[in-house]
Amino acid sequence: MNLLEAMRVYVAVVERGGLSGAASELRLDEAQVSERIDCLERYLGCRLLLCREHDDVACSDAGVAFHVCCRRTLSAVEQAIGAAGPHAPAVPDALDAADAPDVPDSGAVHAAARDAAFPPPGAVQVSSTRLSP
Repeated sequence: MNLLEAMRVYVAVVERGGLSGAASELRLDEAQVSERIDCLERYLGCRLLLCREHDDVACSDAGVAFHVCCRRTLSAVEQAIGAAGPHAPAVPDALDAADAPDVPDSGAVHAAARDAAFPPPGAVQVSSTRLSP
């Protein structure tokens, strides 16, 4: 799952008031939007949307908090891309996998490093940093 893409889809669903509005904005099928929300909820281990029938969505408390965090994150990504200078690619409006840059798969070593840097929610992290009294 591409977490950044899933966050963009979730924000679109909430802000467009439903799957069809988000699908139209992102140029995806409603089924694709629904699948991405399902994957995101499984990854997070909680329900973000209590109701998502057609154009009627209702966020859970976790969904409201996650939406706020997603907006901040997506804004920070746009700022980071802008800071890269005039030669940086624009942030795509559509979330088409064909438009995504090709990144070589470097195997299990990089996957392990990624998982260590970004553990799933609720994972316990052990730190060797000691705080002084």
